[in-house]
Amino acid sequence: MNSADYWRKRALKIKNAALNQGEQYEFDMAKRLANASLEVENVIKKWANKYADEDGTINADEAQKLLRGAENHQWQNTLDEWKRKARASGYDDELNFEYYRSRVSRLQALDAQIKNILAGYAKPEQLKMLGILTNTFEDTYYRTVFNAQSQNSSFTSDFAHFDAEQLQNVISKPWFGDDFSHRVWGNMTEVLPNALQDTISRGIALGYSPDQLIKDTSVTFRNFKKYQVHRLITTEVAHATEEATARAYTESGIERYEYLATLETHTCDICRHLDGKVFDLKERSEGVNYPVMHAHCRCTTAPWFDEMSEEKSTRWARNPDTGKGEQVPSQTFNEWFAYQQAISKNGKY
Repeated sequence: MNSADYWRKRALKIKNAALNQGEQYEFDMAKRLANASLEVENVIKKWANKYADEDGTINADEAQKLLRGAENHQWQNTLDEWKRKARASGYDDELNFEYYRSRVSRLQALDAQIKNILAGYAKPEQLKMLGILTNTFEDTYYRTVFNAQSQNSSFTSDFAHFDAEQLQNVISKPWFGDDFSHRVWGNMTEVLPNALQDTISRGIALGYSPDQLIKDTSVTFRNFKKYQVHRLITTEVAHATEEATARAYTESGIERYEYLATLETHTCDICRHLDGKVFDLKERSEGVNYPVMHAHCRCTTAPWFDEMSEEKSTRWARNPDTGKGEQVPSQTFNEWFAYQQAISKNGKY
């Protein structure tokens, strides 16, 4: 096996291992969110039934009335609980809760109650995601270093090692303006509650029954898991993987890398134009010439050495007709895509 094949195949193997870890975490998180969904739906159902008219629809006027009497006491308990959860998660800035500034309506109180419930799931999820990201980083880093030493037939421990605290510091470093912990908290206490609030407000305006409102709430939760959670996990896992790869390159004396886009028909224009290009490691810039380039990015890199330019090698691609992976002669994405279009036009290989 020539060195180009060696590096590409092993880079893809490491990348696939990381993606598989992410998929398993996503599956497990979906089950945890199912519990959150049931808890939120029970609160919404109780609230909706309380303010429903005799015809079964929710009374919009009742929903918008300001809290009074016993409702205010319950509201204070909600605020106290929110303070505790926000402080425990390190978000003191969240204590400038919009609801502190004035009296609130029953609908606003429901929104805060939902946020409160989801905040209880956010903190444990932050810790769980920290675990999967540190494991992914560590596994990718050591496997990449091992592959470099194996190819050179020179095994040594003379490279940077990470303890648990160092791994957590690396993973917690902000990128693209934020870190994973804030993204988890934001998704659970802002994005999802806002989507649920839109669902509830729309249901009230359209005269939905409590049962119909709960059905729509379930759909909102499913969409959140399908899109927002998937986006968060795949992108954070990809970032951890590629950051670990770059650090392993540095420790292994690898100075250049080849950008590897996934040879599939839905690969984005940004990545397809970078595919096959070679860059100096010292000039790498995530989102410019190094993955991840965007949310859901599944591209990776492989080490590059000058002698590879004369080699004939192969790489993995997905057959658009069968959906199965196969080895094809080494080519860039644009070369591969043009070939696939020709096949589709002619109807044969």
